[in-house]
Amino acid sequence: MNITIVLLIFSLAIKGLYIPLNRRRSQFYWKIPLDNKIPLLPFFTIFYLLYHPGVFSTYILLWNTPHINRFLLSIIISYIISTIFWYFIPNGVSRPILTQSTILHNILRFIY
Repeated sequence: MNITIVLLIFSLAIKGLYIPLNRRRSQFYWKIPLDNKIPLLPFFTIFYLLYHPGVFSTYILLWNTPHINRFLLSIIISYIISTIFWYFIPNGVSRPILTQSTILHNILRFIY
């Protein structure tokens, strides 16, 4: 079997671990004074939603290049490190109550 296919399957399998780990109840809520100074900007919901299509399009753009194996390996390593961190230290973020009703606020409410 081609090494690129193996790396692709493994990267998608590791990425799939995020969903069950994200469903667990958070045990820690770390908050520092800087957190209160960062405003909630619903406009950034657009960039948040574009992350996954952006990564997916990178898979497609790099597929027939010599860079694909390095890309897949970096994805695998970063997902393994983050999955280990999320497993042993399930942390969370206290979400603010959204009172406005713009389309971006509604999308953000759906994401929460």
